[in-house]
Formats: sequence, C-alpha cells, structure tokens
Amino acid sequence: MKRIVLLFFSTFYLCGAQAQVPNFTMTPDTAVVDGKATFDDILQLEIQIKNSASTDRKFVWERTTMSTPFGWTSTVCDPIACRPSSTSTAEFDLKANESYTMLLDVSTDGAPGTGYYKLKLYEKGYPNQAFIGKYRYNATLVSTLDDSFAAQLSLYPNPAKDYFVLNSNVALSEVRLCGPEGRFLRSFAYAENGRYPIDHFGKGLYLVQLIGKDNIKMATKKLIIE
Repeated sequence: MKRIVLLFFSTFYLCGAQAQVPNFTMTPDTAVVDGKATFDDILQLEIQIKNSASTDRKFVWERTTMSTPFGWTSTVCDPIACRPSSTSTAEFDLKANESYTMLLDVSTDGAPGTGYYKLKLYEKGYPNQAFIGKYRYNATLVSTLDDSFAAQLSLYPNPAKDYFVLNSNVALSEVRLCGPEGRFLRSFAYAENGRYPIDHFGKGLYLVQLIGKDNIKMATKKLIIE
C-alpha cells in the first residue's frame, strides 16, 4: 500500500512540474542598450514574445523602474497600445502560435546616465509562471552641435567658481543649469558676455543646456564647479 501511495504522489508531482512550464517565450530576458543622451532620439529594445500554445491566450506584463536618471521616461508597446511610464501593467491577447515584437523604449531628454528596468510577463491567472526581463540602458552625453557651431561657442572659466560666461554667435534665448543626472536647477536669460552666477552651487560636474528660439534644445556643455 505504501508503494502505491508513493507512486501516486510521484506521478502527481511530475504532472504538476510539467504544468509549471510556460506555454510562451520571451527573448531576450537580459540586455544592455547603449546610446547617446539626446533630446530627440530614443533608446529602443525589441522583445520577442511567442504564444507556443495551441490555443489563444491572454497575457499580462508589469513594468518596474528600478532606477532611472531624472527626466527619463519609458514606454512599453504591446499589441494594443504604447503605454507611458504612468502605466505599470496591461493585458493583451495572442492567438495560438502567434508572435509579437514588444518594445521597451527609453527617452533621456538629453540627460546622460544609466537606467534599470524590469519587465515581467505571464499568462493571466498564472503570475508565478513568469518571465522576468532585466534591462539596462546606458546613455552618454553628446553635443547636438556640429563642428561649425561648436567653434562659435565659448564657455569660461571652466572649471568655474563664482560665475561662468557663455558666448555664442548663434542666437540663444535661454541657458539652463542642470545637475549631472539632468535635474533642472536654474534658468538664465542669455546675454552676450553675460556672467551667470553659480557661487551658491556645490562643487562637482554640472550640465549647461543651450536653448535656442522656439524653446529648441540645441546643445549641452559640461561645466565643473570647484
């Protein structure tokens, strides 16, 4: 009798283990996306989803922002819509053996840094049978100015202590001072040969954003305050 009971539970366990195998795939489950911190470009990652079951299924995704520089926003595009950062989860259907390319896009708004995101995907009703993708986005600082424009700019002194001066032969309307992670700190009206006070800011690396007409962000310059 004992052998029969043990065999029954062993068979039950094996059936349960087989039931735990998800009927879908998600690739990649880890990735690193490298790009430039610009105002217009988007760091994009394609995630392939396939319903390998013989029947139609409903899936759920959950986005978690682990850490992100100030000003960054992420968008998840599923078969129904593209969801902004304010939407953390959504559902969608996939037909039997259907594949779909989801997108996890990140907009840096010109701020350099590294952001970490998780995307959990599972069949509705079975959250414990999930794929969890872990993704890192790296954005490096880049100037949007071409060489001829850059040659017409001067920012000094740099390193600076009490003030800095910015001259440009191209029309600017505003100068913005931001932290190294892109966090806005102060705005100055642009003036040729004007001095921009920074004596109340601490030592470190800062970003100076140059704003042209119609609020167009034209470039970002590094500034060291000592």
